Amino acid sequence: MINSKKIIALGMVALALVLGFETNVTKVKAAEVIAEDVEEESIEEETEDVEEVSDEDSDDEVEVEAEEDDTTVDLDDETEESNAIEGPIVVGTDADSINDAIDMASEAGGGTIIVPAGHYSEQLFIETDGIKIEAEVGAVLDGADLTPTDDANAMIYIQASDVSVSNLEIENFKYEGPSESITTTGIEVADGSSNVTIKDCIIHDIGCIYTTVSEEYNGHGIYVSGGVKEPTTDINISGCELYDLHLGQSESLALNGNVSNFTVNNNYIHNCDNIGIDAIGYEQTKEGSKDRELDRARDGVISNNTVEYISCDPSINITYESKCAAGIYVDGGDHVIVFGNTVSYCDIGIEVATEHPGVAVTAIYVHDNILRENNAFAGIAFGGYDPKITGWATGCAFEDNYIYNTSGTCFMVQFACSGTNAIYQNTFDAQGTAVKYQEVFGKLSSGNVVVRNK
Repeated sequence: MINSKKIIALGMVALALVLGFETNVTKVKAAEVIAEDVEEESIEEETEDVEEVSDEDSDDEVEVEAEEDDTTVDLDDETEESNAIEGPIVVGTDADSINDAIDMASEAGGGTIIVPAGHYSEQLFIETDGIKIEAEVGAVLDGADLTPTDDANAMIYIQASDVSVSNLEIENFKYEGPSESITTTGIEVADGSSNVTIKDCIIHDIGCIYTTVSEEYNGHGIYVSGGVKEPTTDINISGCELYDLHLGQSESLALNGNVSNFTVNNNYIHNCDNIGIDAIGYEQTKEGSKDRELDRARDGVISNNTVEYISCDPSINITYESKCAAGIYVDGGDHVIVFGNTVSYCDIGIEVATEHPGVAVTAIYVHDNILRENNAFAGIAFGGYDPKITGWATGCAFEDNYIYNTSGTCFMVQFACSGTNAIYQNTFDAQGTAVKYQEVFGKLSSGNVVVRNK
C-alpha cells in the first residue's frame, strides 16, 4: 500500500530542516504522522504474530480431524471446480460478445477474457470480482451506434474488486445537447470498487456535442468515484492515452470523493476541452457534513504523465467564459504527491486548490515537474481562486519545479496564506510578458514560506 502520508511527512521534515524552522508547524505535524505510522506498524506486527499462532493451532486441528475421518468430502470445493473455467474466454470463439464472456466469467467466479481485433458495439458491465479483460491489438469498443442513458452512460462500468482492463481502444460515445443526468464516460469505476487496474487503453472522441448555451454538459474519459459509505481503494491507471474528449464542466481523468491509495502514472492526455487529471474533494457532501473529510481523494500519486493542449476555451467549450483548465488539478484532495510530470500548452499547468468554502486542500507535495507555456493563466496556481467563495490551502509544498512561461504568471498564489506551505527552490523562467511570481490577494496570499526560488 502507498504510504503517501509518510513520504510527504519525511519530505516536509527535510524541507523544514533545510529552511531552519525548528519549531515549524509542518515539522511537528510530520513527526506526528510518522509516530502514528510506527504505532500502526507495531500493532500490525503484533496482530500478525497472533494470527500466525492461531493459524498453527488451526492447522493442528485440521490434521486431527483428517486422521479421524479420511472419507470427508468437501462439496463446496467440488462445486467450485465444476464452475471453474480452464484458460481464458476468447470472444468470438467461446462467447458471442464481450458481455457474454463477462457473464460466463461471472458465473465461474471470475476469469480472463481475451478480446480479439475488431469493432465491438456494446457497453460493458463488470459487477463481479475477478474479471480481467485483455484486448489484442486492434480491438475497439465503438459507441457510435449507442446512446447514453441515465442508467447506462459509460462504455465500461465497473463496480467490483480485482478487475483489470488493458489494451482496449474506446471511442465515439457522445450525447447531443445539455443534460442534468447524463455524463458520457469512457470507463467508470463506481463506489465500493477496489484493486482496479486500467492499463494501456486508448480513449478518444467521448463526451458532449454542444448545441445550445448551458452549463449542463458533462463527460469523462475515465471517472473513479468513492462514496462516503462505499470507499473505493487501490486504483491504478497507467499507460493510457486520452484525447479529443469534449467534457463540458467535467474532466478527462477524475478521481472523486472517497478514493484512496491511487496511482495515475505514465499516461498521455492531450487535446481535451477541460481539465486533464483531477483529484477531487468535498464535491459529494454538503458544508457542515460530519462526513466531509471522507469525501476527499487522498493518499495518491500522480506521476510521470504527459499532459498538453488542455483548454476550456469558450470558443470550443461553451460552458465556460474564460480559459482556466489545468493540466493537473488537486481540488480539495489530501496527501497527494505530484511529481515527474510534463505539462505544456494548457490554460494552467498544475493547480492546487479547493473550490469549496470553509475547507482546505491539504498536504499536497508537488515536485520535479516540468511546466512549459501554460500561458493563459499560470504555470502553477496555488489556493482558491476567490476567498469569498472558495477554500484555502495548508501543509502544501512545491519544490524543484521548472516553470517556463512567455505570458501569464509562472507561479500564482491565490487564497493560500499559511506558514505550513512552502514554495522552495523552483525555477521561474519568465520570458516575453510573463511574470515570475505573483500574490494576488494581498494578506490572503502571503505568509507562505517562499525561499531559494530563481
